[in-house]
Amino acid sequence: WADLVDGTLAVGITINENNTSTSAASWTGTLSNGNSDTIHCSDWSSNLSTVSGRLGDAGSFTSTWTFGGTAACNTNRRLLCFEQ
Repeated sequence: WADLVDGTLAVGITINENNTSTSAASWTGTLSNGNSDTIHCSDWSSNLSTVSGRLGDAGSFTSTWTFGGTAACNTNRRLLCFEQ
């Protein structure tokens, strides 16, 4: 866990659930320290353009892998799930 939230990763998370390469931004709903963010598409139940969700950059080696920006919830993205 400590390595996931210390600000750097040895390797970016670039393999998806189908064992294929991906570099697309993914929904995370988390802060850079791994705690839940309040920006999460209404608990992932909204697909409205007026609601936002937290993104992570899958290929990043920095804290942006989980905390890389936000986007409108009406866009299709993978959901990156992890737990402490």
